[in-house]
Amino acid sequence: MGCTTDPPDRQWVTPGGTLHFRNSGVTLLWDMGNPLIDGIETVEADLNRNLKRGVGFVHGTSTLVPFAVNGTWEIKFHINTSDETARGVGHGTGDLQGMSLKYSTVVATPPPNPCHPERGAYTTGIITTPRGP
Repeated sequence: MGCTTDPPDRQWVTPGGTLHFRNSGVTLLWDMGNPLIDGIETVEADLNRNLKRGVGFVHGTSTLVPFAVNGTWEIKFHINTSDETARGVGHGTGDLQGMSLKYSTVVATPPPNPCHPERGAYTTGIITTPRGP
């Protein structure tokens, strides 16, 4: 299955050399070996990055649709572009209702990612459910 990147709705550089973009879209494949999360993620993101210093942040939301269950993860995330670390929190809908997903990602030299063969990421996280009565 292919993966896509959509250009941002707006993009500009402010005096001082900070790049901004708004509403960029990315489609990603999650292949973690867990049927509750393996699926397609649709991302909408905003970026602010100082081009001179190479520091910046991406903030966004996404919807992850697992292949094996009838539900979605509604995710909010934050990426530090300096070290390419990411953190996200998601809440389940449908069959995933009442569950939460919390993850962090570090870009390194992991196994290839079919969406972005030139790079990938190590992702760790947990899925939690509310306590019973």
